[in-house]
Amino acid sequence: MTEPALRIEHLTVRYPLGGRRFAHAVTDVSLTVAPGEIVGLVGESGCGKSSVARSVMALRRPDAGRVLIGGVDVTALRGAALRRARRDFQMVFQDPRSSLNPHRTVRQILTEGLAIQRVPRPWDDQVDDVLRAVGLDPATYADRRPRQLSGGQCQRVAIARAVLLRPRLLVCDEPVSALDTTVSAQVLDLLRDVRDRYGVAILFIAHDLAVVRGLCDRVAVMYLGRICETGAVDEVLARPRHPYTRALLDAVPRLDGAVPAGEALRGDPASNVDPPSGCRFHPRCAYASPRCAAEEPVLAGKDEAVACHHPLAPVKAG
Repeated sequence: MTEPALRIEHLTVRYPLGGRRFAHAVTDVSLTVAPGEIVGLVGESGCGKSSVARSVMALRRPDAGRVLIGGVDVTALRGAALRRARRDFQMVFQDPRSSLNPHRTVRQILTEGLAIQRVPRPWDDQVDDVLRAVGLDPATYADRRPRQLSGGQCQRVAIARAVLLRPRLLVCDEPVSALDTTVSAQVLDLLRDVRDRYGVAILFIAHDLAVVRGLCDRVAVMYLGRICETGAVDEVLARPRHPYTRALLDAVPRLDGAVPAGEALRGDPASNVDPPSGCRFHPRCAYASPRCAAEEPVLAGKDEAVACHHPLAPVKAG
């Protein structure tokens, strides 16, 4: 079997608050991304998506669990070994302009990673090739600084920087949320092209289900630090089994003004400092029973998995 580009095993991340209190950002999350696959990780703000991303990038060591990139446990690496491994996993950040050094030219920004990884010179051809791959003419843009670029052009540079080292995995943390609709669509098209050209796997962090539907192969839905549903994106978004996934879909505005038939979310998410017992969604769920408050549901299923004691019946396409 082909080794996954990314394998997350039972990841747990807590942030200390003092006085033996913790914010439970991520609890026992497991997820895989196959080579060349785009997997979306979605949920409301504060559900733990970015904490997963930071752990995958080894920017924050988990309290428990492992992150394997191409079979290598990056949570066990330190120092020079971790630096060498980083060429296999790169990140595209939410704010494209602030992720680039304002004092460097585009060419200098791109060659910095090559220098850190001690890639033999010359670099000019590699830089020119990757700029063309992201739709930027090297003669026009290589000597510009970020302030001379639009937001969409800055994100193209950030993507070029990320793929220049030919990584196995890109982690994209809300990469189009700071862009307008037209530019966002162009960047999403670019990510598809990058996947096809370089064979890179992508973990795509988002809160916009429309973006995920148009880009991703599979989706994992996260609520208050746990994954509650996962599967093929067309299946999960067309026939959601978890009440939270259904509520997220029902919350998406419709152009025709029609009112969705599903149940609206009730109240606000619970605190991750003192999460609810049992299913963490049960205080907001219209289908909750006493069992939901007492027993944590297990994520069960093969192609489409759901963590719910009372999963919704699949809606037949029609």
